[in-house]
Amino acid sequence: MNIGSSINLFNAERWFPVVPEKKMIRVRVYLPPYLERPQLDKQGYAQIEKGSTLKDLFLMLHIPFSTGAIHLCRLNYEKASLKNILKDGDTVSFYSLISGG
Repeated sequence: MNIGSSINLFNAERWFPVVPEKKMIRVRVYLPPYLERPQLDKQGYAQIEKGSTLKDLFLMLHIPFSTGAIHLCRLNYEKASLKNILKDGDTVSFYSLISGG
């Protein structure tokens, strides 16, 4: 038996399918002061899978929906919906109902 033919009998892709690498994007997030920032890097960016929605970002950052945070949220400084799909370089921010002065 030829060694080359035995290698052909073992189909690596059959046993170890190639998983495509997930494409990630970076989104700048300005969180309200009462939320922790462990998922953000030092510059305030979150890395999330391409095609993710604002709802996916809320879930990743553990932002509670019960707080009505979506009503205080802006995507690129415009009113946003949880269904908005995020793009690389987007800015997500929240405004506070209480301000000092």
